[in-house]
Amino acid sequence: MDVLHQVEYSVLVAGAIGVLALVASRAARVLRIPAPAIFLLAGVIVASFSDKSHDAASFGHVAALGSYALIFILFEGGYSNGGWLRTGPSVRPILMLGVFGTLATTALLGAAAHWLVGLSVPLSVLVAVALAPTDPAAVFSVLGESDVEGSTDIILEGESGANDPVGISLMLGAIAYYDAGGSIASVGVDFVVQLAVGIAVGASCGFILGEILRRVRFGADALHAVAAVAGAFLTFAFATQLHGSGFLAVFVAGLLVGRLEVRAHEATEGVLSVTAALSEMAMFTALGLTVSFDNLGHAVPRALALFALLTFLIRPLVTWAALAPEPLTRGERAFVAWGGLKGAVPILLASFPILAGIEDATLVYDIVFVAVAASVLVQGATLPFLARRLGLLSAPKHA
Repeated sequence: MDVLHQVEYSVLVAGAIGVLALVASRAARVLRIPAPAIFLLAGVIVASFSDKSHDAASFGHVAALGSYALIFILFEGGYSNGGWLRTGPSVRPILMLGVFGTLATTALLGAAAHWLVGLSVPLSVLVAVALAPTDPAAVFSVLGESDVEGSTDIILEGESGANDPVGISLMLGAIAYYDAGGSIASVGVDFVVQLAVGIAVGASCGFILGEILRRVRFGADALHAVAAVAGAFLTFAFATQLHGSGFLAVFVAGLLVGRLEVRAHEATEGVLSVTAALSEMAMFTALGLTVSFDNLGHAVPRALALFALLTFLIRPLVTWAALAPEPLTRGERAFVAWGGLKGAVPILLASFPILAGIEDATLVYDIVFVAVAASVLVQGATLPFLARRLGLLSAPKHA
């Protein structure tokens, strides 16, 4: 019966947070506050009032939930990008930011964390790897129904889809190096293999799934959405079984399915969009449950220092270097640089060292959490103003 009561309490907490998050999302739109910040805050508030919430959302539970959520988010991200038909002209800047940008950001931020903030080398690397990925879903939750002109929205969406799997692979490699005593060479080889296998599996499964969805009639449009979701999970499983990046495979598969299906079934796009939105909401609120205000004080100065260095120095440098060959205006480059918001993925990555039992991993988690909160609040609150000043924000979309 104790187990049953624990399940009941977990369901109650999840339902309460879901309702609070929905109400908060409406308030966020009215107040122009990023909705992800409200979701995070909702989880933290619930956690501060009840110790049982930490049991309902342990780091292990949150990591599992985050992994499932990322499958939905990345697959929908690839699918909604319109496949290669839409992202084709932007493939080079997406890859430069998603791969080169992630590696460069990790190196520069890691050096800053060690030499300027005073963290040890292992903790500096772990913090830098966790904070490297971006979350443009937070960008467009702030912009609401307005549309961003040009290709900057495509670049930001594509960058997030590419750098999330890269960041996850880097984190797993860093943990293997510090916890299992691996070598830098072996970590590097494993990183390349994960990306190569992920791309190969994602391309193969995406082509097959796209052809099935395009040619087969299941009798009801909703079943096409079910088939698409099932295919995404199978793609992830195949890639991980072959020691590849399952998350990268899912994103690549989503791109190809979006390309091959050619939007033949609107139900598929609708279901994927809703599940991705719910998944992101669940990730932010669950991650908030793992944090207590009482434990963040020691991390705030270091986190804010790293946030300032990343936002005002490192991100602009990396963005301008990666986009140097691209035919973008200064305003578009500035928007991409400022639009590199941090979100749920960095916090999820910061939970991996804790699960691996690395010493002082909780400090990494607290620093990343505060830095993400600062990013969502500061960059998110000012992004619409910047877009308007740069002339990139068009009139609101109409249904």
